[in-house]
Amino acid sequence: MCRRSRVPGWCSWRASMTSCRWRSCWTCPSTSVPSATRRVPTGPGCRSASSSGTSVNCGARSASWSVKASARCMCCAASGRPRPRRSSGSGGSTTCATSRVRSTSSATSTGAAPNWRRCWAGSGTSSPGTARGGPWTRCPPEGRTAVFVGDLVDRGPDSPGVLRLVTGMVAAGHALCVSGNHENKLGRYLNGRAVQHTHGLAETIEQLEKEDEAFRAGAAEFIRGLVSHYILDGGGLVVCHAGLPEKYHGRTSGRVRSFALYGDTTGETDEFGLPVRYPWAEEYRGRAAVVYGHTPTPRAGWVNNTICLDTGCVFGGKLTALCWPEREVVDVPAERVWYEPAKPLATEAPGGADGRPLDLGDVAGRRVVETRHMGRLAVREENAAAALEVMSRFAIDPRLLPYLPPTMAPCATAKPSEEADARGEGFLEHPREAFAEYRAAGVREVVCEEKHMGSRAVVLVCRDETVARERFGVSAAGVSGALYTRTGRPFFDDRETTERILRRVRDCVERAGLWSELDTEWLLMDAELMPWSLKATGLLRTQYAAVGAASRAAFPGVLGALEAAADRGVEVAALLDRQRGRAADAAAFTDAYRRYCWRVGEPAPSPAEAGPGLAGIRLAPFQILAVEGRSLAGLPHTEQLALIDRLIAADQSLPSGEGATVADPTTDDPTVTDPTVGNAPAGSAADRIRLLAPTRRLVVDTEDEASVAAGVEWWLDLTAEGGEGMVVKPVRALVRQADGRLVQPGIKCRGREYLRIVYGPEYTRPENLRRLRVRHLGHKRSLALREYALGLEALDRLADGEPLWRVHEAVFAVLALESEPVDPRL
Repeated sequence: MCRRSRVPGWCSWRASMTSCRWRSCWTCPSTSVPSATRRVPTGPGCRSASSSGTSVNCGARSASWSVKASARCMCCAASGRPRPRRSSGSGGSTTCATSRVRSTSSATSTGAAPNWRRCWAGSGTSSPGTARGGPWTRCPPEGRTAVFVGDLVDRGPDSPGVLRLVTGMVAAGHALCVSGNHENKLGRYLNGRAVQHTHGLAETIEQLEKEDEAFRAGAAEFIRGLVSHYILDGGGLVVCHAGLPEKYHGRTSGRVRSFALYGDTTGETDEFGLPVRYPWAEEYRGRAAVVYGHTPTPRAGWVNNTICLDTGCVFGGKLTALCWPEREVVDVPAERVWYEPAKPLATEAPGGADGRPLDLGDVAGRRVVETRHMGRLAVREENAAAALEVMSRFAIDPRLLPYLPPTMAPCATAKPSEEADARGEGFLEHPREAFAEYRAAGVREVVCEEKHMGSRAVVLVCRDETVARERFGVSAAGVSGALYTRTGRPFFDDRETTERILRRVRDCVERAGLWSELDTEWLLMDAELMPWSLKATGLLRTQYAAVGAASRAAFPGVLGALEAAADRGVEVAALLDRQRGRAADAAAFTDAYRRYCWRVGEPAPSPAEAGPGLAGIRLAPFQILAVEGRSLAGLPHTEQLALIDRLIAADQSLPSGEGATVADPTTDDPTVTDPTVGNAPAGSAADRIRLLAPTRRLVVDTEDEASVAAGVEWWLDLTAEGGEGMVVKPVRALVRQADGRLVQPGIKCRGREYLRIVYGPEYTRPENLRRLRVRHLGHKRSLALREYALGLEALDRLADGEPLWRVHEAVFAVLALESEPVDPRL
């Protein structure tokens, strides 16, 4: 029951004044009141008061509402914008949830509701003139709300001027403000409390003495109404003065207010006699971004989804603001040093430059990862342990590892054909099955993309080393990006080869005009790196080349003996035919893997360039995954490939440059047992001197039989030329079925001859095909969808600028799922 209205379950109160005075009804102390019952203030720019009687100006005029508990702020309801949650540090809190709002009478109000989703947060100025042309004026840009993080007074030349500016903006509904420790101390002085006149308070008192009593009384009331922290943008943004751990968000107590105003200390003092700040940001793992000030630093930077905006303007530093939700930091330099600091500005915010970006506790044990596209996905403890082994021992710098690609679902097993099987022409995988699956899922248009036979590669290319250092925190010299495998391992042992490839890709991006068009300083791409032998030399030596060499050693003698026996009249015709067939299968097996192997790494053409050249290396990008501030995973694949085509064209227009020497296809590669491995040419000489390889494709209408037949014929021609096969994808990305479930993002359909590498030389024999058609695809398909959803989540978190541990939570989960037991041939 509301203590004022005496109405059970509701708070009803009429406000007919310019400044709302909500007192004692925020959290009704009566034990009979349901816990959800709250008074919700009304009017544009509404501001609340706690049960202690603290009032906040809202700027509303003649508003009358009866609102259900935990309803939205009526000041924002008309605009339909996200509602803020705000916490008062003196006993009460407001929570603007997304429940119903019930109006019992007409309401009129003036003024525009502030846009809580688009705001500026700024810290640490004690005068509107201490910075040259500060980031905000009395009225912020349209659609923006200024949020001040405290320390408005002391040390500057005109603290009363700052108070006039901020109180005016708040009263007009253009700004919000939290209390800082300096305001708190000044407020106690204005209320007649005894305080020490230190840290600039003496100057502020002297300045206030020149003002009239009405101004000082207004300043005291304004300070008295400042809350400890705000929760904005649907819980995605927390603004306070000195920082706030997640456990305190939305709570009100003396401890919460103390932390929000003063932070925490280790109990030690430094050489200047000042308390040592406790690095709470190192341990922060909250989902909400925390924006704060209090501790002056030379440069604002993100630490575990927290950012300190106090850059010491009054000490001659800068006045800094954060644009939300863009997460863009803007600053202007101070006009001069207005107050000498007690000690030099710290080189970094509490928690260090990187904080504690990754922690064993973030990934160890059984984990559940929340994803936007597939809900909660679990990672078993044993899978997490396997991923930790790989990630900690073999993976690249985690700061350069923002994404791992998912596994690919195979198409359904082809329907058997006795006649084709008997002729040895049966298929285990056929594109008609993929087209039928998408048609059943309601996907009409699909794109068939050439599947390059190489090694899956993720390319992170930055515009220069400075971008790599500032955006991804890489401190090593000479690093401008990364090139890594689908398990996070570096492709090349020497950094110079990686940088050669990145330089070439960077030049292509520049010439294609994608830096400016995509408004980014870095690109993340999914690609295939060829040849297959580049990374699979050990596998070729021990598994494939050994089979080929053994067959060439054994079958000539066997066939010779059987043919001699047949010439003598011995009945060995059936056995001879069988062995001839086996020899042909073995030769086809050797031909199958030879197509994907050639020599690479010819010396660089210029003696000044150390390390191997790029001759023979081909990179086939097929998707741009993310750029600064955006995930491009939802871009239609036809548009993706159009962007890739521009990169290919740029590569062809660039000078051949390094690696232009064509490898000699007559020289044996001594690294493998089979002397034919490494000798197959990589196409024409013109192809060999280009880095980027195009991806052929065909759009198919799954409901048009002629289009489906054309797609099948295209696949047959592609595989007959020696191609691995194709990947069938919906033209539109992120497609869902009618029941809301994700559709497979891609289905691979591998060629008949390529599958010899997977299932063995003799897999096409009828008896083997019958056995191999019993394939259990459910687990593999489930794995592909789960890894896809986790990859999307990693890209979304990367684009949103979330901290490294949040991005790596999803990346690590992809790697962990890879250790689930599944048939590796699928």
